[in-house]
Amino acid sequence: MKLDSSYTGILPPAVSNDSGWCSQSVWNDAWYHKAFKTACLFLRSINHSEAEYFSKKVQEYRDRFREVFLEEVKKARKWQAKDGSLYPLIPAVVSGGTGMETSHAFYLDTCPLVLVFGELFNADEPEMVSAIKWFREGPQWRMYRRLSSEWQPAVLDYEISSCEPCFSWNIFHSLQLGDREKFTMGLFSLFAAGASRQNFISCETRNGVSGNCFSHGLAFILTRMSVIQEEDKDLHLFKMVPLAFLSDNGFCWKNIPTYFGFISISAKRQDKKFIIDYRGPKRIRPRSTFLHIPPADFEWIVVNGKSIRYSGEKFLKI
Repeated sequence: MKLDSSYTGILPPAVSNDSGWCSQSVWNDAWYHKAFKTACLFLRSINHSEAEYFSKKVQEYRDRFREVFLEEVKKARKWQAKDGSLYPLIPAVVSGGTGMETSHAFYLDTCPLVLVFGELFNADEPEMVSAIKWFREGPQWRMYRRLSSEWQPAVLDYEISSCEPCFSWNIFHSLQLGDREKFTMGLFSLFAAGASRQNFISCETRNGVSGNCFSHGLAFILTRMSVIQEEDKDLHLFKMVPLAFLSDNGFCWKNIPTYFGFISISAKRQDKKFIIDYRGPKRIRPRSTFLHIPPADFEWIVVNGKSIRYSGEKFLKI
């Protein structure tokens, strides 16, 4: 590919997956932006003198990528959903494409859906709504066979990738949108189809066990985020916790690292009580800590032994 055909201001053409395509892939930009922004958050947390400078740079990068990407979306072909509506087929690359990307299984695994995880787009933006709709109900579903090759055109089967479960970035869409049903389905599917339930070895693809740890990483990240999420200077607890986590004796996590420092948290459901034991971070005090209430018939919220009569609020500040 000629260098003069690529966009400036974002990462140059490079290989983004095992297919060996060299292009300006959205995959590379998503990871670059995620790392850049995370580094800026760290610099801010230690009051580094260059924190604001780099924060401006990461915003400039995000703005430029969005400008480039949206320009390519305008050129995209349309596809027709079951209800007759037309949607753009969201591009996998912004320059240097081979033309094969959208028909390859990696179109799901290493392409548009990762932009929400990479914080370049929000899940409710039209481009991401179109992207995820393709995998949930696109025309490739008419040909999809569950017990066939993982390399067939990709779909979201039980909310995880039909190719590589570890790249089911759609679950971050459900997390951000607060779609508890799809989030829980995706999370549990990762544990059920992304690893052997006999020996707990992870599967790279859905055709069998291949002795790696790929799926576990995503499953553990999402498990943690279902209970603990940092949003700017605020800390959110139990925002998407599956009710199954609270059954029997519930769960108990100790010394979980967060942007604010280590926290310990345990919770269980007992009769009509939501019982929580929480030890907050000591390194940085969150601006606010929000306790989200799972959808259950609770009458009392018990935090560190103190009972609060529950009257239907979605969350409480603690």
